[in-house]
Amino acid sequence: QQYESLTYNDVLGWIADPGPDPFPIVVGEGYEITIQSSGNLILAGSYDPGFTINLTYHVPETGLGNKHWISIPYNSPYITGQNLVNSMNGGSETPGTVVDLARFNPGNQQYENVTYVDTLGWIPNPGPDPYTIIPGEGFEITISADTTWHPEAQ
Repeated sequence: QQYESLTYNDVLGWIADPGPDPFPIVVGEGYEITIQSSGNLILAGSYDPGFTINLTYHVPETGLGNKHWISIPYNSPYITGQNLVNSMNGGSETPGTVVDLARFNPGNQQYENVTYVDTLGWIPNPGPDPYTIIPGEGFEITISADTTWHPEAQ
């Protein structure tokens, strides 16, 4: 697994890494955008009620990780990171194939996550409560096996 990027250089213009062409936009994936100044960004999209997210597990020997970035429907019913991870694990608070769910907080430039620890259960970081879901955010998911998830929308 690796990051793909498209970066602007004042001399060379837009540079795709890895190149030579920019990466394709994939439905359901989350994207990180770095800005130089404040501004408004409007992303138009649609919701496909039949869409499922398929996450592939890579055995450790491959050297590939098991982190995936996704986006969820803007009108999803999830309130906290714990609600979202429970949904991904089949609606249960017991661990399933999703063992960590993280978001990047743009306000403090820190990651916040909900992680499962065998001896302690689900741990929100920073605690004491799981973070609040903000519509439009992307999430990093760590899995322990292949995972298929159908996101809900209101």
